Amino acid sequence: MRSTELKRVIVVDDEQDMLDTIRLPLRLYFQDIHTFSDSRKALDFMGSDRTPALLILDLVMPVLDGASLLEELRSQNIAHPTVILSATSDRKILERCHRSGVTHILQKPIDFSDLRSVIAGILAQY
Repeated sequence: MRSTELKRVIVVDDEQDMLDTIRLPLRLYFQDIHTFSDSRKALDFMGSDRTPALLILDLVMPVLDGASLLEELRSQNIAHPTVILSATSDRKILERCHRSGVTHILQKPIDFSDLRSVIAGILAQY
């Protein structure tokens, strides 16, 4: 996949403030930005539209956390580069994320220069 094909980002975070804040820097890289505060709705959306996308997932969310969401997507053969946003430093949880196929983990609060660097690196690969 070339970088011209990865024009969509899907952000899932149960905090609306985070969704609103992260949208601006994402506009520098993506034409199509989808945000979800409900991980189940995001899962339904991605199951019905498999267009290549970068996923940015909050780790701790009610109902379906970021790692479980990613595992569910993988079980449906849906694989997208994925960045996890997390305030946790629990090694077991972070290892679970890596086993689930996470590309990068960024610690909250997010440093947007780090986010831009991670996105640029991912886009260079795709």
